[in-house]
Amino acid sequence: MIQVNGLNNADNIKEIKKLGVDTIGFDFRLDSERLVKMMPSRAGIIPDYSQERARRMARREVAEASEDAEQCLYAGVFADDMPQSIVTRIYNYNLTYVCLYGDEEPVMIENLRRTVVPDICSNIEIVKFRRISSADDIASLSVFDGIADGLMLSFAPEAIAGNVMSLYRCSLPFVVVYNDGDDVEAVKSLLAHDRCRGICVENAFETSVGVKDVELLRRFIDEIK
Repeated sequence: MIQVNGLNNADNIKEIKKLGVDTIGFDFRLDSERLVKMMPSRAGIIPDYSQERARRMARREVAEASEDAEQCLYAGVFADDMPQSIVTRIYNYNLTYVCLYGDEEPVMIENLRRTVVPDICSNIEIVKFRRISSADDIASLSVFDGIADGLMLSFAPEAIAGNVMSLYRCSLPFVVVYNDGDDVEAVKSLLAHDRCRGICVENAFETSVGVKDVELLRRFIDEIK
């Protein structure tokens, strides 16, 4: 599975979808410079619409929306956000994955799932992000076992060098997060782990904030495959 996060330019997203990525991640963290902004609806009691959803509704492009959904899934990146805010974005952006990048505790994940399933989305997957720097960080992941659906793990160089993933006992599958400056060969070594299900490209290959160099990303995808 290949996920690309932090995109906020429609034309760039269309080009990256052509690379065959599995998931596009929209950043909804309010303090992020890659924040995807929403357009208020004209009805006070109706949740805000994303710009993409509003355009589709206006043009009645149902067929295009269905085709697009088959080609690529969408994830939302959140950090310490209110459940209602997350729920609104799940609905507006047709999210399949919720990626929690803050200090969310297992009880928050359980509450969010009860709120979303089955009325808002019957098949939502909730994924917890953690930065891994030591063996202690690996041990701390056990609190999410049986609570989250998966993990997104960003690794400090010393963690990879120290082979901390040999201590991984969690049953959850994980995705390796790749950031600008990370060692490609070191990251590739993590992809061989039997619980790894793919890679997520974060702030790498950007030509400007929220816009990625399509050709560089293409080469990277070819390399890790």
